Amino acid sequence: ASCTVGRLEGGVCKTEAEAPLECPEGFTSTCDAKSAPVSKCCLQHQIEDAQFVCPDGTTEATDGRCKRLTRFTPTYECPAGFLYEDGYCSRKEPGNLVTSCGVRGRLTADNTCLTTVPASVVYECPQGYQCADAGQKHGFCTECVRREITPVSCGCDFGAVEVNGACYKEEDARKCKGDKEWKKMLDALETDNDFNAADSKKEPCGADAPKCRCQPGAYLECKKGECVCVTEDITAVVPRCLDHTDASGDCVKEVKSAPSYQCDEGQECEIVGKKNECQCVQKYRTEYTLSCGAGVLIDGDCFAVDYLSKTYSCPPTFNVVCKGTNCECQRSVYAARIASCNDSQVFSKKCKATAAPEFACKKVRTISCYLSESMTPSYLRQGELVDGNCVKKHYAVQICDA
Repeated sequence: ASCTVGRLEGGVCKTEAEAPLECPEGFTSTCDAKSAPVSKCCLQHQIEDAQFVCPDGTTEATDGRCKRLTRFTPTYECPAGFLYEDGYCSRKEPGNLVTSCGVRGRLTADNTCLTTVPASVVYECPQGYQCADAGQKHGFCTECVRREITPVSCGCDFGAVEVNGACYKEEDARKCKGDKEWKKMLDALETDNDFNAADSKKEPCGADAPKCRCQPGAYLECKKGECVCVTEDITAVVPRCLDHTDASGDCVKEVKSAPSYQCDEGQECEIVGKKNECQCVQKYRTEYTLSCGAGVLIDGDCFAVDYLSKTYSCPPTFNVVCKGTNCECQRSVYAARIASCNDSQVFSKKCKATAAPEFACKKVRTISCYLSESMTPSYLRQGELVDGNCVKKHYAVQICDA
């Protein structure tokens, strides 16, 4: 067997050839001699229909035009003489700095503030009264007492006779008629002479001491033989204001102080200058109005209205290409060439083709075999191809290449 092209391997003829580089299907080659195998020189134009729409950021109005709203900040307009400040239209005028003594103070002629404040109150006993002992135990007085002393009234009981400070009952006197002391007492009474029972060696017969009594509400108090009647009046302590009371009865006092300086009622203090001085101003405020000029006011914001024409729109990466009035979306896609073999070839770095070998017999050399002279020369024949094999005839030897 032999191969007319290629070489015989494994019973088949194998042929190798460089794979040609071709653009993918649908691509047009723009390659030249300088293009490398990996160069993307294959071009394909992809086309999509262009949409005639409003540009981004616009909306289509009822008349078919494209409307665009541009938002901007409104201006604040104030009446003449007013300026916009802190959400209002305000106008300033110079104010007045006035003295002030606060809510409870008053300004005197000598430019001094007199402020009425609560004064101290003490609790003490009224005049003529003294603090009771029970109140002093707690460190302050809660109860006061006044003592009135009157002479005691002493005398003999009914039916008794008082003689020289002693009381004698009549029945006792009859029993004592024989008593010498009794007689001395009677004699003294008759002569108006004093009779001192203490000088006598014994008490007169039947003598009793006079009984001392006090008026209702008083009690008897005796010290060292002297008795007096005592009347006590108990009362509570009373408050005493250490300064003076006002018309409401409150205990108050007046405190002097320097006046403070502030802006007049309805005015404001503005700090000005390096010394942070207060400058009083009278502010007048009024409402402002919003203005959008040629724009439109919508919910407190201004919008400018522009109208644009519709334009052709393409998908991403596509470009609009117009020829006359016809427009379409195009994009150019580039690709590299790929190796290509024909249908009978297999690509493996190169295009490889296989084919069946051809079988033929070739006469390399001829050997004539003569069996014997007795054999007939007509038996001498050449070899033949039989079923793909070279068959040797017995009368000759034929060498065939396979």
